[in-house]
Amino acid sequence: MERVIAIYPKRFVFWFPKKSYRGGNFYVKTIKNNLQWKFNLKHFNKEKDIFVIFSACFNATPKILNFLQSNGYKVYLMIHDTIKSIEEYASYSFKQLLKYKWDKICCYDKIMCRDYKLIYLTFPNRKIKVRRKKIKYDFGLKQSGQPLERVKTTLILLKRFDKFKINFCVRNDNFDKKDISNHLIKEIEQYNISNPVPSSKKICDENLLPYVGCYCHIMFSGNDYISTNVSFAIEANKKIITNSQAVKEMPYYDSRWIKVFDDFSKFSKKDADWLKDRTIKPNYKNKECMYGKYFADAVLKL
Repeated sequence: MERVIAIYPKRFVFWFPKKSYRGGNFYVKTIKNNLQWKFNLKHFNKEKDIFVIFSACFNATPKILNFLQSNGYKVYLMIHDTIKSIEEYASYSFKQLLKYKWDKICCYDKIMCRDYKLIYLTFPNRKIKVRRKKIKYDFGLKQSGQPLERVKTTLILLKRFDKFKINFCVRNDNFDKKDISNHLIKEIEQYNISNPVPSSKKICDENLLPYVGCYCHIMFSGNDYISTNVSFAIEANKKIITNSQAVKEMPYYDSRWIKVFDDFSKFSKKDADWLKDRTIKPNYKNKECMYGKYFADAVLKL
Protein backbone atom coordinates (compact mmCIF):
# COMPACT_ATOMS: atom_id res chain seq x y z
CA MET A 1 0.00 0.00 0.00
CA GLU A 2 1.23 3.50 -0.83
CA ARG A 3 1.50 5.73 2.21
CA VAL A 4 1.99 9.39 3.05
CA ILE A 5 4.22 10.15 6.04
CA ALA A 6 3.52 13.57 7.56
CA ILE A 7 6.40 15.14 9.51
CA TYR A 8 5.70 17.92 12.01
CA PRO A 9 6.80 18.95 15.54
CA LYS A 10 5.20 17.27 18.55
CA ARG A 11 3.86 20.62 19.71
CA PHE A 12 1.57 20.60 16.65
CA VAL A 13 -0.34 17.47 17.66
CA PHE A 14 -2.85 19.81 19.32
CA TRP A 15 -4.01 20.64 15.79
CA PHE A 16 -2.81 17.73 13.68
CA PRO A 17 -3.35 13.96 14.14
CA LYS A 18 -1.42 12.45 17.04
CA LYS A 19 -1.30 8.92 15.66
CA SER A 20 -1.10 7.08 12.37
CA TYR A 21 -4.22 5.45 10.98
CA ARG A 22 -3.73 1.78 11.71
CA GLY A 23 -3.69 -0.13 8.45
CA GLY A 24 -4.33 3.10 6.53
CA ASN A 25 -2.36 5.25 4.12
CA PHE A 26 -1.62 8.15 6.51
CA TYR A 27 1.35 7.88 8.85
CA VAL A 28 2.52 10.42 11.44
CA LYS A 29 6.16 11.08 12.28
CA THR A 30 6.71 13.84 14.85
CA ILE A 31 10.00 15.47 15.77
CA LYS A 32 10.77 16.69 19.28
CA ASN A 33 11.84 20.13 18.10
CA ASN A 34 13.69 21.78 15.25
CA LEU A 35 17.08 20.56 16.46
CA GLN A 36 16.42 17.00 17.66
CA TRP A 37 15.16 14.47 15.15
CA LYS A 38 16.09 11.05 13.84
CA PHE A 39 14.52 8.46 11.57
CA ASN A 40 14.75 4.70 11.36
CA LEU A 41 14.02 4.12 7.69
CA LYS A 42 13.68 0.34 8.00
CA HIS A 43 9.94 0.86 8.58
CA PHE A 44 9.50 2.69 5.26
CA ASN A 45 9.63 1.80 1.58
CA LYS A 46 11.10 4.31 -0.86
CA GLU A 47 9.08 2.75 -3.70
CA LYS A 48 5.73 3.30 -1.97
CA ASP A 49 6.10 5.97 0.70
CA ILE A 50 6.05 9.75 0.22
CA PHE A 51 7.26 12.05 2.99
CA VAL A 52 5.51 15.39 3.51
CA ILE A 53 7.42 17.89 5.65
CA PHE A 54 5.20 20.54 7.25
CA SER A 55 6.62 24.04 7.30
CA ALA A 56 6.34 24.16 11.12
CA CYS A 57 9.56 22.14 11.19
CA PHE A 58 11.26 25.42 10.24
CA ASN A 59 15.03 25.16 10.75
CA ALA A 60 15.10 21.35 10.67
CA THR A 61 13.48 21.37 7.22
CA PRO A 62 16.57 21.44 4.94
CA LYS A 63 18.39 18.78 7.00
CA ILE A 64 15.43 16.37 6.97
CA LEU A 65 14.92 17.01 3.25
CA ASN A 66 18.55 16.20 2.43
CA PHE A 67 18.52 13.08 4.62
CA LEU A 68 15.39 11.62 3.03
CA GLN A 69 16.27 12.46 -0.56
CA SER A 70 19.78 11.04 -0.17
CA ASN A 71 18.08 7.76 0.79
CA GLY A 72 15.94 7.81 -2.36
CA TYR A 73 12.60 9.05 -0.99
CA LYS A 74 10.19 11.51 -2.57
CA VAL A 75 9.75 14.53 -0.31
CA TYR A 76 6.99 17.13 -0.56
CA LEU A 77 6.68 20.40 1.33
CA MET A 78 3.36 21.33 2.96
CA ILE A 79 3.18 25.05 3.80
CA HIS A 80 0.66 25.73 6.54
CA ASP A 81 2.10 29.05 7.72
CA THR A 82 1.86 32.55 6.34
CA ILE A 83 4.99 34.03 4.77
CA LYS A 84 5.35 36.30 7.82
CA SER A 85 5.31 33.31 10.22
CA ILE A 86 7.98 31.43 8.31
CA GLU A 87 10.31 34.41 8.11
CA GLU A 88 9.79 35.19 11.80
CA TYR A 89 10.64 31.72 13.12
CA ALA A 90 13.01 30.24 10.51
CA SER A 91 16.61 31.17 9.77
CA TYR A 92 15.81 31.43 6.06
CA SER A 93 13.34 33.40 3.96
CA PHE A 94 10.12 32.08 2.47
CA LYS A 95 11.54 32.36 -1.05
CA GLN A 96 14.63 30.44 0.02
CA LEU A 97 12.36 27.68 1.37
CA LEU A 98 10.79 27.36 -2.09
CA LYS A 99 14.23 27.04 -3.70
CA TYR A 100 15.08 23.78 -1.95
CA LYS A 101 14.80 20.79 -4.28
CA TRP A 102 11.36 19.52 -3.32
CA ASP A 103 9.58 16.92 -5.42
CA LYS A 104 6.38 18.97 -5.00
CA ILE A 105 5.37 22.05 -2.99
CA CYS A 106 1.86 22.29 -1.53
CA CYS A 107 0.18 25.05 0.48
CA TYR A 108 -3.03 25.49 2.51
CA ASP A 109 -3.61 29.05 1.31
CA LYS A 110 -5.27 29.58 -2.07
CA ILE A 111 -3.85 33.05 -2.63
CA MET A 112 -0.30 31.95 -1.82
CA CYS A 113 -0.80 29.04 -4.24
CA ARG A 114 -1.88 31.45 -6.96
CA ASP A 115 0.94 33.94 -6.36
CA TYR A 116 3.74 31.36 -6.11
CA LYS A 117 2.32 28.62 -8.38
CA LEU A 118 1.99 26.05 -5.57
CA ILE A 119 -0.36 23.06 -5.23
CA TYR A 120 -3.42 23.71 -3.08
CA LEU A 121 -4.14 21.20 -0.30
CA THR A 122 -6.02 21.50 2.97
CA PHE A 123 -4.05 20.09 5.88
CA PRO A 124 -5.15 17.16 8.06
CA ASN A 125 -6.78 17.89 11.40
CA ARG A 126 -7.05 15.70 14.43
CA LYS A 127 -10.44 14.50 15.59
CA ILE A 128 -11.76 16.02 18.79
CA LYS A 129 -14.40 14.89 21.24
CA VAL A 130 -16.74 17.74 22.09
CA ARG A 131 -18.65 17.30 25.31
CA ARG A 132 -22.37 17.98 25.33
CA LYS A 133 -23.02 21.12 27.41
CA LYS A 134 -25.82 23.63 27.70
CA ILE A 135 -25.04 26.53 25.37
CA LYS A 136 -24.36 29.71 27.37
CA TYR A 137 -23.39 32.04 24.54
CA ASP A 138 -24.70 32.60 21.02
CA PHE A 139 -21.18 33.24 19.82
CA GLY A 140 -17.67 32.42 21.04
CA LEU A 141 -14.21 33.55 19.99
CA LYS A 142 -10.81 32.79 21.52
CA GLN A 143 -7.89 34.90 20.30
CA SER A 144 -4.29 34.97 21.42
CA GLY A 145 -1.39 37.11 20.31
CA GLN A 146 -3.23 38.43 17.29
CA PRO A 147 -1.65 41.13 15.11
CA LEU A 148 -3.11 44.57 14.56
CA GLU A 149 -5.16 43.79 11.45
CA ARG A 150 -7.06 40.91 13.01
CA VAL A 151 -7.70 42.86 16.21
CA LYS A 152 -9.28 45.67 14.20
CA THR A 153 -11.40 43.19 12.25
CA THR A 154 -12.50 41.53 15.49
CA LEU A 155 -13.57 44.89 16.90
CA ILE A 156 -15.75 45.57 13.86
CA LEU A 157 -17.55 42.28 14.41
CA LEU A 158 -17.94 42.67 18.17
CA LYS A 159 -19.41 46.15 17.79
CA ARG A 160 -22.02 44.73 15.39
CA PHE A 161 -22.82 42.06 18.00
CA ASP A 162 -23.19 44.76 20.63
CA LYS A 163 -25.60 46.67 18.41
CA PHE A 164 -27.81 43.62 17.86
CA LYS A 165 -27.61 42.50 21.53
CA ILE A 166 -25.95 39.17 20.80
CA ASN A 167 -24.88 37.18 23.83
CA PHE A 168 -21.22 36.50 23.06
CA CYS A 169 -18.10 35.30 24.81
CA VAL A 170 -14.61 36.49 23.86
CA ARG A 171 -11.22 35.93 25.37
CA ASN A 172 -8.32 38.00 24.00
CA ASP A 173 -4.85 37.86 25.49
CA ASN A 174 -1.11 37.86 24.80
CA PHE A 175 -1.23 40.84 22.46
CA ASP A 176 1.98 41.94 20.80
CA LYS A 177 2.18 45.46 22.23
CA LYS A 178 4.81 46.47 19.69
CA ASP A 179 2.16 46.12 17.01
CA ILE A 180 -0.99 47.22 18.83
CA SER A 181 -1.55 50.54 20.60
CA ASN A 182 -2.65 50.53 24.23
CA HIS A 183 -5.96 52.26 23.53
CA LEU A 184 -6.87 49.53 21.02
CA ILE A 185 -5.98 46.81 23.51
CA LYS A 186 -8.18 48.44 26.13
CA GLU A 187 -11.00 48.80 23.63
CA ILE A 188 -11.07 45.12 22.76
CA GLU A 189 -10.40 43.92 26.32
CA GLN A 190 -13.70 45.44 27.44
CA TYR A 191 -15.32 42.46 25.70
CA ASN A 192 -13.25 39.88 27.59
CA ILE A 193 -14.96 37.31 29.76
CA SER A 194 -12.27 36.09 32.14
CA ASN A 195 -13.61 32.56 32.52
CA PRO A 196 -15.93 31.65 29.65
CA VAL A 197 -15.36 27.98 30.51
CA PRO A 198 -14.95 26.33 33.96
CA SER A 199 -11.77 27.58 35.64
CA SER A 200 -10.37 24.05 35.78
CA LYS A 201 -10.25 24.00 31.97
CA LYS A 202 -7.75 25.66 29.69
CA ILE A 203 -9.27 28.46 27.59
CA CYS A 204 -8.89 26.91 24.16
CA ASP A 205 -11.03 26.11 21.14
CA GLU A 206 -11.77 22.57 22.22
CA ASN A 207 -13.01 23.56 25.70
CA LEU A 208 -14.85 26.68 24.59
CA LEU A 209 -16.86 25.01 21.80
CA PRO A 210 -19.42 23.14 23.97
CA TYR A 211 -20.65 26.44 25.46
CA VAL A 212 -21.23 28.41 22.25
CA GLY A 213 -23.69 28.16 19.39
CA CYS A 214 -21.44 29.73 16.75
CA TYR A 215 -17.70 29.98 16.22
CA CYS A 216 -15.59 32.38 14.17
CA HIS A 217 -12.54 32.28 11.93
CA ILE A 218 -11.04 35.68 11.12
CA MET A 219 -8.40 35.59 8.41
CA PHE A 220 -5.72 38.07 7.35
CA SER A 221 -6.38 40.06 4.18
CA GLY A 222 -4.33 38.65 1.32
CA ASN A 223 -4.89 35.09 2.54
CA ASP A 224 -7.58 32.48 1.92
CA TYR A 225 -7.29 29.29 3.97
CA ILE A 226 -9.27 27.05 6.30
CA SER A 227 -8.02 27.04 9.89
CA THR A 228 -8.21 24.36 12.55
CA ASN A 229 -10.83 26.53 14.30
CA VAL A 230 -13.20 25.87 11.40
CA SER A 231 -12.50 22.13 11.46
CA PHE A 232 -13.08 21.92 15.22
CA ALA A 233 -16.37 23.80 14.82
CA ILE A 234 -17.43 21.45 12.02
CA GLU A 235 -16.62 18.46 14.23
CA ALA A 236 -18.69 20.02 17.03
CA ASN A 237 -21.62 20.82 14.67
CA LYS A 238 -21.52 24.58 15.39
CA LYS A 239 -22.56 27.50 13.21
CA ILE A 240 -19.59 29.28 11.67
CA ILE A 241 -18.85 32.88 10.71
CA THR A 242 -15.74 33.43 8.60
CA ASN A 243 -14.15 35.57 5.92
CA SER A 244 -12.56 32.54 4.24
CA GLN A 245 -13.90 32.00 0.73
CA ALA A 246 -12.03 28.67 0.51
CA VAL A 247 -14.50 27.05 2.92
CA LYS A 248 -17.20 27.19 0.22
CA GLU A 249 -15.33 24.55 -1.78
CA MET A 250 -15.14 22.00 1.04
CA PRO A 251 -17.42 18.92 0.92
CA TYR A 252 -18.92 19.77 4.32
CA TYR A 253 -19.91 23.34 3.35
CA ASP A 254 -23.57 24.15 3.90
CA SER A 255 -24.81 27.74 3.53
CA ARG A 256 -27.52 27.08 6.14
CA TRP A 257 -24.88 26.82 8.85
CA ILE A 258 -21.83 28.70 7.54
CA LYS A 259 -21.88 32.42 6.74
CA VAL A 260 -18.99 33.82 4.71
CA PHE A 261 -18.35 37.58 4.74
CA ASP A 262 -15.97 39.64 2.64
CA ASP A 263 -16.57 42.51 5.08
CA PHE A 264 -17.77 41.96 8.66
CA SER A 265 -19.26 45.46 8.78
CA LYS A 266 -22.01 43.99 6.57
CA PHE A 267 -23.18 41.76 9.44
CA SER A 268 -26.90 42.59 9.53
CA LYS A 269 -29.92 42.14 11.78
CA LYS A 270 -30.93 39.17 9.63
CA ASP A 271 -27.53 37.60 10.31
CA ALA A 272 -27.96 38.37 14.02
CA ASP A 273 -31.35 36.66 14.10
CA TRP A 274 -29.78 33.60 12.42
CA LEU A 275 -26.97 33.56 14.95
CA LYS A 276 -29.31 33.84 17.96
CA ASP A 277 -31.76 31.19 16.69
CA ARG A 278 -30.92 28.11 18.75
CA THR A 279 -33.46 25.98 16.89
CA ILE A 280 -30.95 25.92 14.02
CA LYS A 281 -28.80 22.88 14.77
CA PRO A 282 -26.08 22.11 12.23
CA ASN A 283 -25.43 18.52 11.26
CA TYR A 284 -22.46 18.56 8.89
CA LYS A 285 -21.85 15.75 6.42
CA ASN A 286 -18.62 14.66 4.74
CA LYS A 287 -16.47 15.45 7.77
CA GLU A 288 -13.92 12.85 6.71
CA CYS A 289 -12.42 15.40 4.30
CA MET A 290 -10.76 17.07 7.32
CA TYR A 291 -8.68 14.08 8.36
CA GLY A 292 -5.51 12.20 7.47
CA LYS A 293 -6.85 9.70 4.96
CA TYR A 294 -8.37 12.42 2.78
CA PHE A 295 -5.09 14.35 2.92
CA ALA A 296 -3.10 11.24 2.04
CA ASP A 297 -5.43 10.37 -0.85
CA ALA A 298 -5.00 13.90 -2.24
CA VAL A 299 -1.20 13.73 -1.94
CA LEU A 300 -1.03 10.33 -3.66
CA LYS A 301 -3.02 11.69 -6.62
CA LEU A 302 -0.51 14.49 -7.31
